[in-house]
Amino acid sequence: MDLSALLLLCLAVLSGAQETIRPLDAHTNATEKHKREKPECAGKGCEPLQKRENGGAKESGVVAKRAPYQQGDDKLQLYHLSLGVLEATAAYRNSMGYGSYGGYANGKTPNTFTEYLLSQGYMPGPYKVCAPPVYCPSGYATKFRTFDGSCNNPKYPRWGQAKTAFNRLLAPAYSDGVSYPRRSVYGGYLPSARKISAVLFDDKFAPDDLWTVMFMQFGQFISHDMSMSSKPHYGDQGVQCCTPDNSGALPPEMMHHACYPILIPHDDPFFSYFGQRCMNFVRSMTVAHPDCRLGPAEQMNTVSHFIDLSHVYGNSEQEANSLRLGKGGLLAYTYRDGRVVLPTHTTMKTACNKDCPASACYKGGDARINQNPGLALLHILFLRDHNRIASELYKINGHWDDERLFHETRRILVAVYQHIVYDEYLPIALGEDFVAAHNIVNGKEGYNAKSGYDAYVSPNVLNEHATAAFRYQHSTIHSFSELYGPGHYYNGSTRMSDHFECPAILEQGPLLDYYIRGMCTSPMQKADKFYSHEITWFLFRDGKPWGLDLESFDIQRSRDHGLRGYNDYRAMCGLPRAKYFDDLADLIAPEFIEKLAYMYKHVDDLDLTVAFLETHVKDALFGPTLRCIAGEQFYRSRVGDKYFFEHKGMPHSFSEDQIASIKKVTLAKLVCVNSDYIEEIQPDALHLITEKNKLVNCASLPGLDLGLWKEEPSYK
Repeated sequence: MDLSALLLLCLAVLSGAQETIRPLDAHTNATEKHKREKPECAGKGCEPLQKRENGGAKESGVVAKRAPYQQGDDKLQLYHLSLGVLEATAAYRNSMGYGSYGGYANGKTPNTFTEYLLSQGYMPGPYKVCAPPVYCPSGYATKFRTFDGSCNNPKYPRWGQAKTAFNRLLAPAYSDGVSYPRRSVYGGYLPSARKISAVLFDDKFAPDDLWTVMFMQFGQFISHDMSMSSKPHYGDQGVQCCTPDNSGALPPEMMHHACYPILIPHDDPFFSYFGQRCMNFVRSMTVAHPDCRLGPAEQMNTVSHFIDLSHVYGNSEQEANSLRLGKGGLLAYTYRDGRVVLPTHTTMKTACNKDCPASACYKGGDARINQNPGLALLHILFLRDHNRIASELYKINGHWDDERLFHETRRILVAVYQHIVYDEYLPIALGEDFVAAHNIVNGKEGYNAKSGYDAYVSPNVLNEHATAAFRYQHSTIHSFSELYGPGHYYNGSTRMSDHFECPAILEQGPLLDYYIRGMCTSPMQKADKFYSHEITWFLFRDGKPWGLDLESFDIQRSRDHGLRGYNDYRAMCGLPRAKYFDDLADLIAPEFIEKLAYMYKHVDDLDLTVAFLETHVKDALFGPTLRCIAGEQFYRSRVGDKYFFEHKGMPHSFSEDQIASIKKVTLAKLVCVNSDYIEEIQPDALHLITEKNKLVNCASLPGLDLGLWKEEPSYK
């Protein structure tokens, strides 16, 4: 059968009401070649992951009626289109004799099918278009970045846009060559994600010697700015893959096609005491290439890929408008009990836990804003700083209207934020020598000759970065948030899981400032192999004696997204490829190698999250494999962003004096000036208070000289 006839058949099948959908899902776009596999099982009594058919007429109807993209449709429409393209890809694979799973005598495995598609530059799909049209602004409007990230690069206007695919460093690993999660090289299921988490990542109190809780919290803030994968939902209903009491997975005939539950071993050291055998896990939404070409599943990043404060300002013009006050260039806010906080969320049901006071369930540019008080606190500080800068600009340029004030303020605050990320955060995370040698950061003063925009570098976030490398920071999470009053006196602590999805404590008396002092005074946990039980036993427990396991989710998500095994990324980053488990001893301690060999059947089966066990590179918080991935990401995020604050020679570029002023601002200054009543802070808020980093008066820290933005009114 030729390709055109095959695609006609696919279209006929896709329009029929009887066809059902297999599990789908994965992230973005690929470039290299390698092997594949597929996951999951929990040892004795483990139920294998089924080839689940779509378990309900309602969903079958939704999928069967897929149609080419209609302007105004949301991410769910894009997702449904991608499912159609993946079905057509699977049909094409079968017609070529590649089969669905495992190895074949003719050498046509799912692995070679993926490689074939990549080598052909993909094939035409069943539709002509799988994405809405992009309309780029012209004239003066090009001075400001769009909210959804589109049109940053006029040659490739979708690069960096929200609701587009993640990039990849290596081709995806799917056991069927299209979308089904990775298997062992021997064809069986990979070990249960929960079993791996329980065996490898225990809890141990290990405070860091150098870095504050603010470092950990700011890292999460950066992560939320850059990426968010979304799960399919219909109305307000989330997809459920486990029985109501979590005693097991739902029967295959009742499962949604996106279900990929985490099976909990019967002898789990914690969850077995509560009869928990299943953790709900729903696969991420996929998105098709704009031209609908056939290819393996790629997951959708639902937020702008840029480091642009999209989680403060929103990821579409409509969302941004809903967050604005509509006068003076200000963001909308709530004034309560003498302080400015974020607006109240109108749909608390989906934004906060059921016991959270409605007034303290916040609305911002990101759905995760209420996850924990420290995160919500940073959102409050950036909201306040936006409104502070806008008010000052209005005093300087009284002729600017609301629109001009808002966009100029956003442009300035994004620049300050980018400077903090690149000049304060990354040298600590990646190492000062590394970021300098690899052209990731520039000097701390003004322009630098190395700074430059490259229109041929895609800024889209790497799947390996978002789904694995940047999750290293989960080990730095402290079980308790320490509170410090005036004079930096310890004033108690709060348990993290008591405040998941409810930041109401920030509005209790002076506790907002107490939280700030605590984040800047107390040490984070070391970036190591240990994870607080607050996130591996009690995550989002919502009043129950047990919760979820974040590390299990990290492992399962890497499989869901088609990330290759750890060994492939070792080789990609220039490290020797391991043939046997003992070959890992160059970077992983013997005690962990023994545990890995106990759980995995082959060294090529290891998940990329195993890289969390690597010995750190000197003066960095990563081992070499994860630093290789994260370093590549932050290089791309800078040189691939036309609006990055240091780029010069463009109509929107800042002047050299403006750049120099921006680079004098520190996170400590931003925190201090936007607190309620804090008067003292150390100059480097990410570094613990020491003899070389003593408390100073906030007023002594240099601030932004907004006089450099003064503009004389023009009269015609």
